Amino acid sequence: GIFGLLALMLTVRLFAGRAPDPDIHPHPVPLSMSLPPLILGVAGFLMILLASAGPQQWVQEVQASLGHPRELKYGWQAWYGVDAALGVSVVAWALALGLFALWPRWKPDTSRWTTAATDTAHNLGRAVLSVGERVTRVTQSGSLTNYVALTWATVAGVVGVVAWRLFAQPQNPGLNLTITAKSAPEVLVLIVMVVGAGVAAITQRRLFAALSIGALGLGVAVFFLLHGAPDLAMTQIVVDTLTVLLIVLVFFRLPRLVRQTQVWRKSRDVIISLGVGAAMTVFTLAAMGSDRPVDTAQWVAERTYTEAYGRNIVNVILVDFRGIDTMGEIAVLGIAAFGVTALLRLRNRENLPTTEVAE
Repeated sequence: GIFGLLALMLTVRLFAGRAPDPDIHPHPVPLSMSLPPLILGVAGFLMILLASAGPQQWVQEVQASLGHPRELKYGWQAWYGVDAALGVSVVAWALALGLFALWPRWKPDTSRWTTAATDTAHNLGRAVLSVGERVTRVTQSGSLTNYVALTWATVAGVVGVVAWRLFAQPQNPGLNLTITAKSAPEVLVLIVMVVGAGVAAITQRRLFAALSIGALGLGVAVFFLLHGAPDLAMTQIVVDTLTVLLIVLVFFRLPRLVRQTQVWRKSRDVIISLGVGAAMTVFTLAAMGSDRPVDTAQWVAERTYTEAYGRNIVNVILVDFRGIDTMGEIAVLGIAAFGVTALLRLRNRENLPTTEVAE
């Protein structure tokens, strides 16, 4: 009713309102301004007719993609009969006409409404600015530690929600976490990686922390080897070695570590670290336990010879199915080789004896 009243007031005042000032001579509306709305209206009407006369297959495909349980009825006609929708429309327009007829006699004082709306808008604006200032003080504090903590907390929250939704799906068959003779090496490598992560987190010596991080990378490389991915293992070893060297070189140029006396900072870091680890663990378990409609190994084996014209499945995967990924690995290995060479030459230059130049 209110929207109908506004529509009537706008239409009547625009087309049947009081005459304009005689001193003002408006120019007639050109065709270039009348043609666009006319084209838009005609095009909309034609689209309705085409949609109502479209094939049923379109609706069935959309219905199947959405998983709708029942058949949808569609179409367009001028009269749908007397139903609830027609009754609601009649009541709404009757209310709008009644309000429009009583409006000249009623003429409510809208100044108070305008003042209240303006004050409310100003108060909301001040509240938004106040909240924005507080959020800015927290998120833009100028502390790199706070930035890293906020980033990882966000990552943990997003990944945790996605992982939980995946893990809670009814079609998820779950995981078999039984330790067998085949999985025993993986468990040992996992224990070494956990110990390395713990040492890197609690040690006060930077060299031990760097070596512990290197142990984590080597553990990932061993996992790749155990699962039949020697190319990934080689890339991981090279990158991990270069990373440890860079970390050690950077650590030697940093000042000594300072103990943090604020307990809440340590507690915050521990909670965020555990949250990130738990979120990634749940996400990995959910991905491993999800139902895979296509067996990747079988798919590759069936298409190695027929589509890639190769007999060695591993070679076909490296140079055909995963050609772009292999190119990236080669680029990483090349960059790592250049980096190691540059570091060795830099170290040799620092060890060269210096000679004085006679003037």
